[in-house]
Amino acid sequence: MKNKKIKSLTIRITEHQYRKLIDTIVEEEINKSEFIRESIDSKINKLVRNRRNNLS
Repeated sequence: MKNKKIKSLTIRITEHQYRKLIDTIVEEEINKSEFIRESIDSKINKLVRNRRNNLS
């Protein structure tokens, strides 16, 4: 069962960023929300890994 999404987020991006986003989601065949969720997860995971590596 999918998790119910109960939060929303509004972001401001440039026209150029928006065009790149649209091109990417069309190419990846994914919707904007899912792309942004995956991007956020990826960035957070990268930051956590870097933080762990710096502690070693």
